[in-house]
Amino acid sequence: MRRPCACCERAEPGPLWITAETQSAGRGRRGRKWISVPGNLHASLLLIDPGPVRQWPQLSFVAALAVHDAVVEVAPDIRPMLELKWPNDLLLSGANSAAF
Repeated sequence: MRRPCACCERAEPGPLWITAETQSAGRGRRGRKWISVPGNLHASLLLIDPGPVRQWPQLSFVAALAVHDAVVEVAPDIRPMLELKWPNDLLLSGANSAAF
């Protein structure tokens, strides 16, 4: 397991976006691995005390809903091709196009 970034160790107050050009050691639910190639947005958001602990699991799905709505706003023609997959994926024509 990798150590958290220095800003996390210093308890930065956040919110703090951490971005990368590529991701070679991604981990998802149940330890699933993935690699993210250059040319896409790879980012993590550090939130300190984002709300009650019992609501933390919902944050990524709320983010997915917000991105879904933003995509539909700027590209309404693709709305029928978009769907959300629990807990945090935005699918376009059945393919994962974003994860939160």
